Amino acid sequence: MGSVREVPPSPSRRSTVAEKFGASAINAVTALIVSTPAAWWGFETWRLALVGTLFISQVCSRGQCIGCRLIGTVPNRPATPLYIALYTLGFATTVFWVVVPLDLFVVNMTAQMISLKLTGNTLHGWLAGVYTERMTA
Repeated sequence: MGSVREVPPSPSRRSTVAEKFGASAINAVTALIVSTPAAWWGFETWRLALVGTLFISQVCSRGQCIGCRLIGTVPNRPATPLYIALYTLGFATTVFWVVVPLDLFVVNMTAQMISLKLTGNTLHGWLAGVYTERMTA
């Protein structure tokens, strides 16, 4: 008769909030450093260059962003165009606002915290079906 073969557990675990934050902070600092020369042409040019730099880095590293590489996490699959767009829009809330500086950022971070609590994933990750994990073996 057929026996059920046990599948060994995956040698990974979902990444923590600290790992997600750390990877995003590294990505932000990298984009900030690369886009700094654009400040010579003014604030508007710089912030567009900053968001554009992050977007380009995400597109070019669809398999694994710089932050994830340095933190030691990997995505469950390559970032989709939806994930890249939502991640970039979320990042843009740090330098674009409606009424006062960081108003959109506060709304974005509140949504991220709620999403992390409810789904264990960031809002953009949950919507795009992409999550990060740390290899444990």
